[in-house]
Amino acid sequence: MRATALAIAALLVASLPASAELGPCKPDGQDTPLCGSGKGAARVVHNTISPDKKFALAWRHPDMDPNDVTRDDAQEDELELLLIRLADGAVLAKADTQYFRNAKGVNRRGEFAIWSPDSRLIVRQYDIRFGTDVYMLYRLGAGGALTGQLDLDKMIEDAVHARLKKIGRNPDDYSMFFNENGATLRNNGTLRFSVIAFVVKKEPEVDYQVEVKVTPGTTPMSARVVAIRQTHAE
Repeated sequence: MRATALAIAALLVASLPASAELGPCKPDGQDTPLCGSGKGAARVVHNTISPDKKFALAWRHPDMDPNDVTRDDAQEDELELLLIRLADGAVLAKADTQYFRNAKGVNRRGEFAIWSPDSRLIVRQYDIRFGTDVYMLYRLGAGGALTGQLDLDKMIEDAVHARLKKIGRNPDDYSMFFNENGATLRNNGTLRFSVIAFVVKKEPEVDYQVEVKVTPGTTPMSARVVAIRQTHAE
């Protein structure tokens, strides 16, 4: 996995104060709710609504109706990924993405959310065609405001690279997918998931189970890899 402009942008974009700039997120006959209407409205991403039904990830083009976005528009690097409050469309955090999904199509990008049961922690996972490009942790306060964010990608990548070296593999040859299926994030900040390390279009694959511990309540946020175990190799 390599750092890209999108991953760097996710780190540099500052969190935003909550403001009802889009309007409530409501069903509109499509698969997921629409926040606001017309140009600049945001479409909630599938399966990213928080357990308490108050927050979600959403994507938008700031100058277009999301129903009109095409693959060509997505390639222009103008789409945004939002952490949003559903009741009023308040934007809590914002980053770049190339993901879109509407009645006109979908591209080879994926946006996923891993929520803690209490809806206070969320990991945003952004997948491109050959790997996971963003793995960003957000923390919400009791009042629903964003109180911290932490990029987990580099820390996890370094841990997997070290294990690949131990078994005689060159980590520079490998890309990585973080598997959102089966991933869990507990209220105490314990994050468990699997990583698939692979060489693009070749057979070698090494799988790991990873556990990350987020230190609760700290500002700035901090985390560390507390366990990593190989589960499969070809």
